[in-house]
Amino acid sequence: MQRFETFDAWMTASGLSAAEIARRSGLSASTIHRIRRGLADPTVGTLREIAIACGFDLNFGPQPLSDPHAAAGARLLLESGYDSSDPSTVEWVTRLTRLAPAENPLEVVLAASAASNPLARPGAVHLAGRATTGMLASAASNTAAAWAISGSPGIDLPPRQAVYEGHALLWTSDVTLVSSLLHESLRVVPHPAIATVTIVTAESQLFTGSFDFDAITFAAPLQIMLDCFAIGGDSAAEAREIVSTW
Repeated sequence: MQRFETFDAWMTASGLSAAEIARRSGLSASTIHRIRRGLADPTVGTLREIAIACGFDLNFGPQPLSDPHAAAGARLLLESGYDSSDPSTVEWVTRLTRLAPAENPLEVVLAASAASNPLARPGAVHLAGRATTGMLASAASNTAAAWAISGSPGIDLPPRQAVYEGHALLWTSDVTLVSSLLHESLRVVPHPAIATVTIVTAESQLFTGSFDFDAITFAAPLQIMLDCFAIGGDSAAEAREIVSTW
């Protein structure tokens, strides 16, 4: 949807009519109309011609792949009781069956983890310091946001007041507020490799299958495995042992 809002912004800023933009870009008026309505999926080349016609240019560059729908696609494939009709999730189910044999859960989870990597998610906040699941839960519970803990503590399930080993993910619907509550105890770091917790925005569907242990809400087991593979190191090795038995 954002793509077509941007397209309309180009047209408005140009001051040109749709017919003039069609002429200048070498496209038909009907093609312009279909793109504006979201009824056509233009190629990069077509978008650039339209941008040039409006007096703009496009600048594309690669960025780390971090699509939450990839994780949702793996859960839809492998997790009993998980349901989603989101078109983007369904698209990832198709992709994952191309990327990995559907009968091999480990390969599916590895492919989905690489594609959904939450550590590269825009807006994620990386914090470092001695942390406990109780500390994370206390901050998250002091907001109205949904939340769940994943990553290394999701495998080990340490006592809530024990300093955990590894890297935790704190999924929440309000990253800004939760991170602000943890700033007094933990410091912001620029890279996940030196973080002990990463706070990531979660959509409501992610919390499906979450469970409570020692008054801590943890993400669903499959989500924890996906996140541990993204973290790497010992957490990924433990996740591999677990998923290999599925």
